[in-house]
Amino acid sequence: MFEFLKSKKNENYMKVRLLVFFVLVTLLLPLSVIVIFNLLGERYPVLLMPRLRPLVIICLVFCSVISFTLHVLKSKHIRAYAFILIGVLSLMIELITSPLRGYRISFIPGGGGMPLCAVVTFILYFVFMLLVLKKYASKLNPKWILLASLIGCSLIQLPIRIISFNSSLTSLPDFLFHLLGIAIGYFFYVSNKYVKSGIVITSILCCSFLYTKGYDMYLHHITFGSISGIVRDQSEIPEFQFTDREGNIITRNELIGKYTVLDFWHTSCGVCFREFPKFDKQYLKYRSNTNGV
Repeated sequence: MFEFLKSKKNENYMKVRLLVFFVLVTLLLPLSVIVIFNLLGERYPVLLMPRLRPLVIICLVFCSVISFTLHVLKSKHIRAYAFILIGVLSLMIELITSPLRGYRISFIPGGGGMPLCAVVTFILYFVFMLLVLKKYASKLNPKWILLASLIGCSLIQLPIRIISFNSSLTSLPDFLFHLLGIAIGYFFYVSNKYVKSGIVITSILCCSFLYTKGYDMYLHHITFGSISGIVRDQSEIPEFQFTDREGNIITRNELIGKYTVLDFWHTSCGVCFREFPKFDKQYLKYRSNTNGV
């Protein structure tokens, strides 16, 4: 009788622990992310948009449910636990490395940005696959590990690209390199040593090409229709107009014969915001020049 009451007490204690764990994660995750959003708001103003907050909180509550589920599955369904855990870890890599897109690092050749994110995330996914395959291959089929990793990597990006494919084209190579890092890590694990050498060499060459020239060539192609970035279309520039900081309307005809720089930016582009002071400095330097605007 005493043993039965003791086991019942332990069972209730475990249930209370699970409930406390769930509540803490549900509350702390949104709070910590909102703090991070405020810290990164200068680089990524889109993170401060009020309409984004509810979506983020919903996503984080979903993450806490996943965490709670993992905690429950760990002792009872090891395969389901491993599959979900690998997917969640893969998703976390995607979230952690995404801010690299907005960074320009002066001491790194090329400066960073999107190519830096693509290469760094490729390497992280490659290492991640080797680690999880080594740890869970005895409990879960390697193909299921591959699938879980691909799902985690694609969980956020793929729906966005399906809904708004054209507007997401500029970052497409970055996403493809994330998927490639997972696939390469898997094939490296299941291949013999000779194939592994070829995989490593090919990966280094692909990452080097993407970072040095490949990404720029791709952007030139989707923007200008030429990998060199040279615009060969000599047709007449269409009519346009815009308003300057004084409220004056400027048309295309007023710019003929003048050197003109048009800077296009987006609220989610951290690099754009950091370049504004440089543009302003150049404007102050040349604003008295009658041949420029």
